[in-house]
Amino acid sequence: MSHRVLELLAILTVGGLGALPMALTASGPASSASASSGSASFARNGNGSAAADDTTGAVIDLQRSGDRIDVRGLYVNRDGPAGELRYSLSVDRSGSGGSMTSRQSGTFETAPPETDTLSTVTVNASGGVELSIILEIRDGDRLVDDNRRQMTVD
Repeated sequence: MSHRVLELLAILTVGGLGALPMALTASGPASSASASSGSASFARNGNGSAAADDTTGAVIDLQRSGDRIDVRGLYVNRDGPAGELRYSLSVDRSGSGGSMTSRQSGTFETAPPETDTLSTVTVNASGGVELSIILEIRDGDRLVDDNRRQMTVD
């Protein structure tokens, strides 16, 4: 599987503090990214290729507020089948403030057209934090989609 490095500099507005830069360097399977007002979302389709018109899949959404980042695992189902799926969200953080690991999983019902918020993890992001995020969506033992990100947040 081919990998590429995606560099994204999102200018964030935090309260009355004005613009605060958040540099994200992500590596992993081909992906698409967007950033606005303190958020960055990473999505790819299940076959590992980037697609501007990707309609169903695992999405990692990042929202920064000051020294904290909310990591949200989403499942976007625009035109996929309805039914029960399982998810697992893993977030590993390391940096000057120590390290943290969060593993969350569960089941959810999905039907098009909806976006399901699966889980949210808040991490401290002060000064040179390394994040490793894995979101997997399964139908029984079959992997429906996954999204994996490695990044440094300055």
